[in-house]
Amino acid sequence: MKLKSITFFVTFSLLSSLIWAQPAPEQNAEFFTRFNTMQDFEPSFFAASGIYNIWGRRFSASGGLLLQKGDSQLTLQASYKFFKHEKLSLATGAIYNLNWLHNYSLSNNFLPYFMLEWKPLSLYTLEVSFDYMLKLRRLFVLSRNHHPLINSTIAFSIKNTFNINEDIKLYFETASFEKFRYMMFCAPSFIFGGQYLLNQNLTLEFETAIHYIDFFTLSAHYADSDIRLGVKYKW
Repeated sequence: MKLKSITFFVTFSLLSSLIWAQPAPEQNAEFFTRFNTMQDFEPSFFAASGIYNIWGRRFSASGGLLLQKGDSQLTLQASYKFFKHEKLSLATGAIYNLNWLHNYSLSNNFLPYFMLEWKPLSLYTLEVSFDYMLKLRRLFVLSRNHHPLINSTIAFSIKNTFNINEDIKLYFETASFEKFRYMMFCAPSFIFGGQYLLNQNLTLEFETAIHYIDFFTLSAHYADSDIRLGVKYKW
């Protein structure tokens, strides 16, 4: 497992460093507050997160933190567009998430992925991501010398973005994971969000996420929901 972790971090570092070789990379930072309906097993009602993004013509990377009572998370992501056309792009990349549930467990989530981005119209963009997820989880109730619990599964994300005008974007996403939520395949999220561009640098953001458990079986049931309010600053 140590070799896999080292390999991931080397790959992430190489992808991230290549961004600086591109002319004039762009950057932004996002800050969110999150409110959960507390019908499932979230440890608290309120959470705050911050994400830093940087991207060039073919490379992108991001890093983010989520903090709430009983839970701290770190997420890193890097990708490379190996095919880029006016309407179609193909990319490969990797995500790493560290989830520390303070009283219960420490989880490492690794997700290498391929992504397709299709822009048939200036008003519409489709993004589809196919992922493999490896989850290593150590439960504190067990001995410190106990091997971590290992799970692996496929993962996916399908995002539809509608550019209403120059200032407003709306999107709908169906995904088996989120930037700070890594469940097994049968626990998807349904996310509706919007962005409003206040000026060239500042954007207001809103999201509602609905979570289900065992969605693809007869026992599918609603878990909980998130409401997220955020702001994005670009420089």
